[in-house]
Amino acid sequence: MLEEADEIRALADRGRFRRDRTTVERVHLRAIFIAESADHLSRGFKDENPTLWTTVRNFRTAVLHTYETIDPEDLWRFIRDDLPKVVSVLRKARFEKDDNSKRSDQPG
Repeated sequence: MLEEADEIRALADRGRFRRDRTTVERVHLRAIFIAESADHLSRGFKDENPTLWTTVRNFRTAVLHTYETIDPEDLWRFIRDDLPKVVSVLRKARFEKDDNSKRSDQPG
């Protein structure tokens, strides 16, 4: 999910998003990957992060049910407003996982 988010941000940062249909389609596809990947998050993670889960789930519903007619402005709002929050929570969760694994590797 983080790799997809990084790719979305890179595409959006290039400034082509609003004027290049191919870029919009690439962002849309990456957003679908994020939304589908969210289904594979553990129940515990979803329960601990209900706002994140609701945001991603609602976005998933929107992008999957309007695949051919997605509004680029809806994608842009997701990139601008929601994606930074999603990334922040995922990076924190990932850091905690890495941190715990390092602790278990350290001698007693």
